[in-house]
Parts: sequence; C-alpha cells; structure tokens
Amino acid sequence: LGVESNFVRSLRHKGWATVRSKVNLSWRVDTRGMDFDAYWAERPSKLRNTAKRKARKGKLTFAFLDHFDSAIWAELESVFAASWKPPEGTPELTREFAQAESDAGALRLGLAYKDGQPIAAQFWTVENGTATIHKLAYRQDSRKLSPGTILSAEMFRRALDIEKVDMINFG
Repeated sequence: LGVESNFVRSLRHKGWATVRSKVNLSWRVDTRGMDFDAYWAERPSKLRNTAKRKARKGKLTFAFLDHFDSAIWAELESVFAASWKPPEGTPELTREFAQAESDAGALRLGLAYKDGQPIAAQFWTVENGTATIHKLAYRQDSRKLSPGTILSAEMFRRALDIEKVDMINFG
C-alpha cells in the first residue's frame, strides 16, 4: 500500500498497533486533451448504440446547473428516493456539501426529465481540472428508458467539451 505515512509512524511510535488495508477503490480516466467524441468512441459499441437508440426514443430533456438551487435539489432528492439505491444516512450533509461546492464555483448538477418529471440526476464537482462524480441515480420505474446512461453521456460531454477537464474521477 505504498510508503508508510508520518501519521502511521507517529501512531506506532506512541505504541499504537496499526493495520493498513485497501477499503475502497476509485476509478479514474485521464481525459487530458480529449473531447467528448474521442472519449465516446473508446466506449463499448453496445453502450454507444444503446445510448443513441434510447435517447432518440425517450426524447428526454435536461437541466444543467453550476450553482445550488433548492427546487432543483428537491428534484434530485426525489430521483434518489425513487431509485434502486438504499437511502443515505445523512442527506443533510450531502446538501451542505453541494451548497459549499456551489459557493466555491465547483458544483455541477444534471437532471434528465421525461414529460416534465425528473427521472435521472447527477451531482458532480469540477476543481483543478478534475471532474468528480459524487452521486448519480435514476428512478427505478424509468429504467427501460436508460436515463442514467443518457444523462451520463451528456454530463461527460459537458465536462470534456465545455470544462475541458484533464481527469474524470468516478468517486
């Protein structure tokens, strides 16, 4: 797991027993100099074809924000509540984090809508050339439309073509 940190050495020096192990992984992709078309061309053809077919058929609309908005945040929370994911223990903390990232100019929110109803939502930040995906979900009852895949493609497009990020961190 790499070089022993000063913190671990200090603990051991004071008599503490320490154990280091990997507890999670973070997947990242280097996108330096890459636009969305180049990135998308490297994705599996099944993903590209599904996204294209479902986007044409689903006729979704989108909202993208780089600032915190209470009404949009409520829509995002409604998507998470209706998703396959278990509820989080501290949604207030996530909201406060989003507000702080908004104040710092780093917040990026994306929502996909079908007939005016939010069905997919994503919470990203963009800082120092890195886009980090913090939360994403879609409504379980809209699964057949692949709204998460379609919204992800649009978020990647914005991160690469507008933000010009060098790295995308999948959190």
